Amino acid sequence: MSSPSSERALSAESVGWLDGLDTAFELAAASGVRELSYAIAGRPLRVRFAGNAMADRFSPALEHLHSDDAPDEAHVAHVWDAASTATAQPPVSVPADSPGGTVFTHADAGRRALYMVGLRSLNVYDPDANASWYWTADAARLPAWECASPLRHLLHWWLAANGLQQVHAGAIGTDRGAVLVVGRGGRGKSTTTLAGLGAGLKYVGDDYVAVEMTDRPLVHSLYNAGKLEPHHLDRFPDLREHATIDPPGLDGDFEQPKAVVYVHAQFPQQTVSTLPLVGIVVPTIAAGGKTALLPASRAEALRALAPSTLLQLHVGEQGLLTSLAALVTRLPAYTLQLGDDLERVGPLIASVTDG
Repeated sequence: MSSPSSERALSAESVGWLDGLDTAFELAAASGVRELSYAIAGRPLRVRFAGNAMADRFSPALEHLHSDDAPDEAHVAHVWDAASTATAQPPVSVPADSPGGTVFTHADAGRRALYMVGLRSLNVYDPDANASWYWTADAARLPAWECASPLRHLLHWWLAANGLQQVHAGAIGTDRGAVLVVGRGGRGKSTTTLAGLGAGLKYVGDDYVAVEMTDRPLVHSLYNAGKLEPHHLDRFPDLREHATIDPPGLDGDFEQPKAVVYVHAQFPQQTVSTLPLVGIVVPTIAAGGKTALLPASRAEALRALAPSTLLQLHVGEQGLLTSLAALVTRLPAYTLQLGDDLERVGPLIASVTDG
């Protein structure tokens, strides 16, 4: 996602409504609840969907992390939409002329809230309740790119409270380790991860992953959805028939449509939940040239990783920038020049992870 966005504070009226989230969800769930459990970075998450509409849109991206365990200490996310449950919309008050990329936020006593105008979606996280809530107006009108990375703001807040950092990056590698593939949209991040997948590499994620700063840094999978500009599918003919592309006119048109491929459904043996991190790769487009891997400075890696993470997650904490800088200092960095010979991507990445 690459459109400009701005951030404002939620109105007092909207903030007052946050105390009624449990009641609003129970009303939406009157006709039934579909409950699914996941293990994300080894931490238990239980998602309660009111009905099937939101579950059908969100669960494919998380399918590879499905778990049969639902311990009492699991974080619980409540998810619903107004249209399929025939319930009222939250009284989130925003100026009528707010651009689609505008985000309204709120924080108090640990609770965090974020409303995205273009998606008409509300995200709320409450660490004291060990619970979170996601509401949107109409499940059927959410764009494919939103469903490819569901609940990402809630996961960001929850994982941060558990000592992990969500980053805007992909990750691919071998059984020995993975590289973090970083950079803003349009620089070849998704092309790199999917090219590596086609070469037999392990796939951790395409657009968002979580990093854990243990003695040896780890990267954890969040989603198994790969996203490409639709015209780039021509470079991946084996994936074209499995891609989902939105028709025109959906909510969220402030973002360019993306072709989404659910990797776990097509490459289950290559989709993994966790790998040690051994490097950072910054792809660049070298159309007409030869694909090559070159050393890069850590400053280049940080410039490719930090701004896009801060923008995509709508956070600006100094602590986040500090943690990203600490990660970059612990890993070697490379520039991957993406030429027309994408078949070289896999062997070049493997030379880093297995070298």
